[in-house]
Amino acid sequence: MITVWGRPDSTNVRKVIWCLHELNLPFEHILAGGQYGLTTSSEYLSMNPNGLVPCLKDNDFLLWESNTILRFLVEKYGKESIYLSDIESRYSAEKWMDWCLSTLVPNFRIIMLQLKLPKEQQNADTLSKAISLFEQKLELLNEYLKYNKMIAGEDFSVADITLGSYFHSWNKIKVKKNNDFPSIERWYAALINRDAFKNIIPA
Repeated sequence: MITVWGRPDSTNVRKVIWCLHELNLPFEHILAGGQYGLTTSSEYLSMNPNGLVPCLKDNDFLLWESNTILRFLVEKYGKESIYLSDIESRYSAEKWMDWCLSTLVPNFRIIMLQLKLPKEQQNADTLSKAISLFEQKLELLNEYLKYNKMIAGEDFSVADITLGSYFHSWNKIKVKKNNDFPSIERWYAALINRDAFKNIIPA
């Protein structure tokens, strides 16, 4: 039995739930983090000492860090579906997963932290700079997707789940956006039309 702990509005939790639906795996979802609490309890910290979500338990095996969870799930359960068996294709795609964490997420986190503050406490310059830097990085992804259907080229993979989940969050936030990304929008439209995406908890 697979169990996932996390809050439905978390980008990283969404990734894991999306992947589970892609693999047609039954799972239990326990609400945790943010308004749901649990992550500071001794029981949860014994599973994930960082006190963050998501956390996944597969029978007796515990795992945290969302991208690592995705890689584990597709290698264990996705050999006949979304696992990329060609090693060069796999790592070509997975480099974008690491790029997302190292390049997109830092500015995205600043944006989200600013937007959680009351309007009068937000730093307009900090927010504007983070949005500009985030969009600059999206230009790299947009350029790549001009020539590639998916992050792995033709084939859907966990890299699409990772980046697609962040772009979904970016689409939802109410900020002034400066640029359009037609190649990303084309790719994103294909992602949200997948049955597995339609099944995830709206967030």
